[in-house]
Amino acid sequence: MPSTVSIRRGDTLTAIAQRNRVSLSSLRSANPGVKARELQVGQKLKLPHHHHDGFDAGPARRGTTTPARPAARTPGTTRTTPGASSRAADRVPYRNGRIPSGALTDVGGGHKMYGNAARAYTDMRAAARRDGVTIRLTDSYRTYAAQVDVARRKGIYGVRQPNGRLGLAARPGTSNHGLGKAVDVNLEASPGASAWLRANASRYGFKTIPREPWHWEFSGR
Repeated sequence: MPSTVSIRRGDTLTAIAQRNRVSLSSLRSANPGVKARELQVGQKLKLPHHHHDGFDAGPARRGTTTPARPAARTPGTTRTTPGASSRAADRVPYRNGRIPSGALTDVGGGHKMYGNAARAYTDMRAAARRDGVTIRLTDSYRTYAAQVDVARRKGIYGVRQPNGRLGLAARPGTSNHGLGKAVDVNLEASPGASAWLRANASRYGFKTIPREPWHWEFSGR
């Protein structure tokens, strides 16, 4: 008998097919009565073959995309060094800032994250809503080119700028935004979010960093 998979928050048929390394057409064939626009969290889908149901398992390699290699630690950028978690499930098999669009998960508002980080963020956001707090974002996954732009405008994190201020951006290729593991919260548009996150984010595997109370990154749970 084919194995089954449970639908998770934010899932689409395309994302489920990629995560389990089956074709979209074969997934649809195995579930003829399932409508893509009517997926429900917890609903079971049949897989055409037995596959591991890992939430952040990467899709089959596409084109010339190559897996990421552990990056050497660079002074002033330790917060964004890949490999902070020792669990294989938290590793991203793509180069920083070059994750294929189809491998990312939509977390709402036009924002995307990757794997376990996306699942943990949506769980955390739902918990905040139950407590009457709405978390709104200004940034999430960031391409390599976008990180280059941010670094030019804000300077490298911890490096003194000509205006005397310390930079705020990770070096391109080292940012957790580029791994789909970080979000920037719009604190002005999210009343109560700052206090709620400080009290609760660690339960979902998220932590902030010095001088950036809006920045929360997933380190595993």
